[in-house]
This record gives sequence, structure tokens and C-alpha cells, in this order.
Amino acid sequence: MNWEGLLVSVLVCFLADPFLVISLRNMEMYDIPNKRSVHSSKVLTMGGIIILIGYSAGLLYLLFSQHIPMDSDSFRLFVGILSGALCMAFLGALDDLLNLKPVTKFLVESLVALMVCQFGLLIERIDLFGFVLELGALSYPVTILWIVGIINAINFMDGLDGLAGGICLVIFLTLALSTKIDPIGSYFLPGIMGGVFVFLLRNSYPASIYMGDIGSLFLGYHVAVFSLLTFPFDHPITGSLGLLILLGVPLLDTALAILRRSFGKKNLFNADRGHLHHQLLLKVNHRRAVAILYAVSSLLSILLVVSLRMNSTHSQGLLFGGGVVILGLLLAFAFKSSNPRPQDNLS
Repeated sequence: MNWEGLLVSVLVCFLADPFLVISLRNMEMYDIPNKRSVHSSKVLTMGGIIILIGYSAGLLYLLFSQHIPMDSDSFRLFVGILSGALCMAFLGALDDLLNLKPVTKFLVESLVALMVCQFGLLIERIDLFGFVLELGALSYPVTILWIVGIINAINFMDGLDGLAGGICLVIFLTLALSTKIDPIGSYFLPGIMGGVFVFLLRNSYPASIYMGDIGSLFLGYHVAVFSLLTFPFDHPITGSLGLLILLGVPLLDTALAILRRSFGKKNLFNADRGHLHHQLLLKVNHRRAVAILYAVSSLLSILLVVSLRMNSTHSQGLLFGGGVVILGLLLAFAFKSSNPRPQDNLS
């Protein structure tokens, strides 16, 4: 983890933050409450721009001041990932400004994922409890499905103040402190972590600004790419379970959303109020709901780190058992029968 890059990112974001807020106010960039919102008054949006500023500052600093070794294949992948990041930022900005159709976003996300595959990021094999499956021709569709799925999983989590940003920060921190961080991640992670940290200062409950799709799509893309680089599906210690545990909270929420909408014969692209964080809001207040999901994500990350330290054949068993217990307790609490909290307390 390059702490200098992180500090540069934080400093630049602190300096840029007041000017961004003033600019967004002057442009009247507000999120207007609707029937799915948990806030009752308009809030500034497109705050994810500050994440892009931190990302750019940290990346530029490291490119010009540090020498992080990359061979030709790594440099090619670096260019592909950066190109995809720019595309996702542009797509998110367009969605915030024009409110694009979900199908349009899905198609563009798939094209971006395909582009990244062409630059060398591919899931070629899956290791689960020692059984290895070679994907062959399925490598491309599986990788595209993973990237697009994680982008939307993080977007789904962006429903409470500080939730998506905080979950992503936990994931990025776990990747940054992992025993074998990819050289490419060493360039990108400090900047994006600094941007998310400064953004959360305004986005934590009660939020004065939201990240918008420019932030959630950008973060989701990097979670998908860098988690895959650091903990591939054929990781020698954790296998496929490393990724599934690290992203346990957003993956579980997305799986439940797909099942809920499929059995309810609803459009998979239409948003609803059935997500994990909505269920928690029926039991506890806003701050506690976010804190619970932070805690679960942190416990899963700690479980992953402990499994890496074990460096044994029992690591996958520990990940599976521990993950089932932690996520099972979350589900049991979120969906237990109880009297719902008054709606006026949801905001």
C-alpha cells in the first residue's frame, strides 16, 4: 500500500471538495425524493466526482514519482482498465444527467467489460474446494457477467447514506493490505481510497451529498476488476471462495434481488424497496442499518485475511463455514418477523 499516493489523494480532494459543492449547487444538481427514496428532501448528487478527482490525483502522483514494475502484459492491462474506468465515469455522468434506461446501461457496461477482456483480464478457470473447472470458450461470457454483475451489485447498495462508499472502502482496504496486491492495483487503489474517504465525510448520515451513478458505477467497476486481480477464481489458497466472501454483502443482496423479482414476475431492471438495507430499516434506524452492514462486510474481510494467513488446505473450509454463519445471521436478522418501524423514521 502506497501511503504517499493516499495522502496526495486525500489532500487534493479536501482542496477540491468546496469548489465541487458550490458548482453542483449552481448547476442545481439535486436528487429529488421518490417513492423508493429514504430521504424526504432534495440532496445534492454527482458527488462521485470527488472520487474521480482523488483517483486521478493519486494515480498521476504515483505514475510520475514512483516506479512500480510492470511488464508489457501488465501495462496493456493497465491501459485497458483505465480506458474502462473513463467509459464508466462517462456512462454514470450521462445517467445522472439524462436518466438512461436500465437496458441501455446494461449494454454499455457489457461492452466495457468485453473491452477489458480484450486487454487481458479473463476468468479462465474456477477452483472450488480443489476441483478446478477450465472455462475455455466460456471465459469471455463469465468474465463479462462478473464485471457487469458487480457493477450493478454496488449500484444496488447505494440506497442508504454512506453505505455503498463504506462497503467499497472496506473492500479496497482489504485488497490494499492483502499479502499479494497486484502491481496494477498498487497504482490505482491509493487514489480511489482517498477519494472515497473524503466523499464519505459528506455522505455519511445525514448525507449532504450523494455519489450518483457517476460514483456508484465507477466504484462498482473497480471493485469488480481489482478484486478479480487480487483474488482470482483460481487463487492458490482461497480458490473461488475468496472473491465470494470479500464481496459477500453486495453479492447476497443482488442474488436476493434477482430471486425476488424473478419469483414476483417483475422486470429484473426495475428498482424496488426489498433490498437488505430496506429490510434492516424496518428493524433499526438509519445509522444502525448502515453500521450492521459495515460490520458484516468487515467481518467477512477479516475472515478472508485469517484464511490467507493460514495458507493451508483448510482455508476454503474456514471461508465457507464462516461465511455461511456471518451471512446467515445477517439474513436471519434482516428478515425476522417484527413490527415495522414508523415510516417517518426511515429518513
